[in-house]
Order: sequence, then C-alpha cells, then structure tokens
Amino acid sequence: MTYDSVAGLQRTVGKELLHSIDAAKLTGTLLDLGCGTGFLTGELLAYSSHETTIALDIALSMLQTTQSKLADKRNISYVCADAEHLPLAGQSIDSVFQSRLQWCSNLEAVFTGIKRALKPEGQLVFRHLAHKHCTN
Repeated sequence: MTYDSVAGLQRTVGKELLHSIDAAKLTGTLLDLGCGTGFLTGELLAYSSHETTIALDIALSMLQTTQSKLADKRNISYVCADAEHLPLAGQSIDSVFQSRLQWCSNLEAVFTGIKRALKPEGQLVFRHLAHKHCTN
C-alpha cells in the first residue's frame, strides 16, 4: 500500500482548490507547501504559468518521491523543511499553494512564515483539512 493509494481525500480537495482558482495568476515563484508525493505539484505545473516552483515537505521520502515523479520538469527546487519553520527568505515568494495543513499543530507559525515569505502583492491559495485528535 502506498501513500498515494490512500490519499484520495487530499487529492480531491487539492484538485478542487486548483480548479476553483485562476491558475494563470500563479506567476513568478510558486511554493507548493507540503507537496507530499508531488501529485498536486505536477498539476500546478500543468495548469499555471509560473517561472519557478519550490516543492517543500517535511518528509524527505515524500520529497524524494516528488523529485522522482517530476524528474523531467525544469525550474523546480526541492526543500525538506517544516511548514511551521519556513526557511525561505522574506518577500521571496509570489504565490503559495497549500491544501494539506492537516499535519500542522501550530497554524499561527505556518501563516506567520507564509506572510513573511510572500512578496507584498503575493497570494496564498489554501484549503485546510481539519482533523480530530483521538486520545485513549
């Protein structure tokens, strides 16, 4: 069983989000925050006209899968990092695409980092999947 085989909800939400926006407005440097296995990164590359993509994920194995899937694509940087501690320069990103924040426990830190990294006219496109914590 692979991650992609059980990530149907994430794929559906991500694709709905992508199709609900004007992807032509995603220009310049685009950050796919929490890229996972690169499914939506590939979709973003097909639907938008941005110049550079940064695929970022906290899990190295996910990032390596993305890199393998997109090996024939150009202008992609791969960054293994935590969304709660973005290692990106201030005002360096034109657009952030995010549909997978369910693993983040400190959303304030995530959005503070995004705000810092976005250029003044930059845009954030996101949808949050909430999850419930279970305890015994």
